[in-house]
Amino acid sequence: MPILRMAVVLIVVAMTGPALAQQWTTYHNARYGVTADIPPEFAPSGPEAANSDGLIFRASNGLLTVYGAPLGGSFEAFVEAQIEHDQTYGGWPVSGHTITPDWAEYWGGVGGGSLKVRIEAACNGKIAIIAKFEMHGRMPSSADRVFASLHQENGRAC
Repeated sequence: MPILRMAVVLIVVAMTGPALAQQWTTYHNARYGVTADIPPEFAPSGPEAANSDGLIFRASNGLLTVYGAPLGGSFEAFVEAQIEHDQTYGGWPVSGHTITPDWAEYWGGVGGGSLKVRIEAACNGKIAIIAKFEMHGRMPSSADRVFASLHQENGRAC
């Protein structure tokens, strides 16, 4: 009986090993200094953009994009332009938003898909740092951790 129990334990460990190996990672963009935690189910969809703005991460049910951009004016105007872009070019109806002088979030959904975006002003209002989820189905609970981890550190654009 002890040998059978040990065999069961070894099988369980072997089956859960890959799941335990998956861990959160941290992405850091050198140009804008955007830093965010990346959930284990998301992997880079390719190399960083040629302009070094950011990186797209892909999961089986959607995308997470983390990037930076120059504000070129007021933070509020930048956020409004991002919302307009997601509505016009992304086809996302935005159903709600919160905009403050330092950060903003907006969200929406259509056809079983969901959008949620966090934007923060950084570098004394010179740049914006952004984390954007575009999902088929429900928003992952990991979005909250990604948004909470979003910050700017040591970017060349500052």
